[in-house]
Formats: sequence, structure tokens, C-alpha cells
Amino acid sequence: MEEPTVDSIARITLRPLGTPYPLGLLAFGTGMLLLTALEAHWIPPDQQKLVAALALGFCVPLELGSAIFAFLSRDTAAGTTIGLFGATWIADAIFFLSTPPETHTVVMVFLWSAFAVAALVLAVPSLKSKPYFAVLLIAAAGRFFASAAKQADFEGPVDSIGTAFGLVLVALAAYGALALLLEDGHHKTVLPLFRKDDAKMAIDGNLHDQLKDLPREPGVRTQL
Repeated sequence: MEEPTVDSIARITLRPLGTPYPLGLLAFGTGMLLLTALEAHWIPPDQQKLVAALALGFCVPLELGSAIFAFLSRDTAAGTTIGLFGATWIADAIFFLSTPPETHTVVMVFLWSAFAVAALVLAVPSLKSKPYFAVLLIAAAGRFFASAAKQADFEGPVDSIGTAFGLVLVALAAYGALALLLEDGHHKTVLPLFRKDDAKMAIDGNLHDQLKDLPREPGVRTQL
């Protein structure tokens, strides 16, 4: 008796999902604008608890929800990135709610440094195929390192550097969200995100090209 093939005994069903990137990017950009404005004293320091509450009520649910749908869309890197950024707002909010304005702590030096390293780790696999996201993550790493340096009372223009990185991130988030929304509406690239290799094939390739590696993806293969 002929042994059955995988195609004859298994079916993989995909559920169409809307892209969670624009929501995650706009929530991230909003939170980054609030944080940058607070650290630059455009928002008075005595309003840091309100900034914390807004981060918890607005940024966190939107980003963590976006992360879940990114994982459901089988994009591990995006889910990890958006989820990590969502968690940063929780950490920042706890810090702002539990300490007086202008407080410097060693704990936040290590925490923000760890976030910066995590952003660089996430940027490495994006360099080859998703340059836009690599630039976003590298800028985020710079922003977190500047925040860590400020917490450590490092002498130098760390406030100006942190503000510059923060504004760059706000602009990148807005541009990325607009580009992705236009791409989703027109079903083609309108504003360039400079995708290459597999990332470009995911937009321009046919269905067979996109699904050929599906049996080896998490949730389908037997082991992670």
C-alpha cells in the first residue's frame, strides 16, 4: 500500500487578518511624543503621573493588542517588537507613578539599557529585508540609551540627544503607519518602505511563493 503524502492527510487553513502595524506604530509614536515632551520639559514635570496614566490607558492596550495580531499573522519579529514596546510603557508608567518628578534611579539605567540592547537585537534580522524597521529599531535603541544615560547623571548633551531620537521616532512611526495604510488600501507599494528579499516577495510575490515555507513556521511545525 502506498504511503500517504502530507498533502493528502493534512490541510493548513489561513485566516485573513488586517495588518496590525499601523495601529501599533501610531500608538508607539503617540507614546514616544508624550515621553519626549515630558523629558524635554515641554510637559511640566509635575504632570508625569498624567503621562503615565495616558500611556497605560492608550498606548499599552493598543500596542499589546497589535502584538497579538502580529503573532497571529505569523510575523514573529513584528509581534516581539510591538510587544516589547508596549511593555516599555508599562515600565515607564510604573516608574512615573511611583517616584517624584526628576527622580534618578539605578534600576531605570539598567532597564532602559536592556531595552536598548533588545532593540538592537531585533534590528539585526531586519537589516537584510526590512531596512525601515531596522532604522526604527536603531533609533529606538539610541533613545533608550539616552534615557539610561540621563538616569545615570551622565555629563553631556543627553537631553538634546534623547529629544532628537524621540522626534525621529515619532516621524518614523507616522511615516510607517501612513505607508502601510496606503499599501493596504491600494494593494501595492505607494510610499517606499525599502523592502528586500523575502519581505519584498511577501508583497509582490504570488500566493505559492508566500506559502511554500508555511509547513516549517511556528504553530504548524511540531516543535518551536
